[in-house]
Amino acid sequence: MDDAALLESIEAFCRAHGISDAKFGLLALNDWKLVRDLRGEKRTAPRRLWPETQRQIFNFMALYVADGKGAVDAGESSPRQNRRKAA
Repeated sequence: MDDAALLESIEAFCRAHGISDAKFGLLALNDWKLVRDLRGEKRTAPRRLWPETQRQIFNFMALYVADGKGAVDAGESSPRQNRRKAA
């Protein structure tokens, strides 16, 4: 999937679940600028993603469950969080 189609999927996901693009980026990849960079805001060209990163985003969207209290369980934690636990 190209990055433009991924961006459309992310934006639809955010609308459906009532979360901001910054919160999506934080929850999915621990990167609040993810969606802004994919749109090309504040950059000379839109950000491009590796296929592995795209898979992480799709896995997050597939596993996302909001509990109604603002807490989120997306199954596996992000790779950055896993490194912190290992240290």
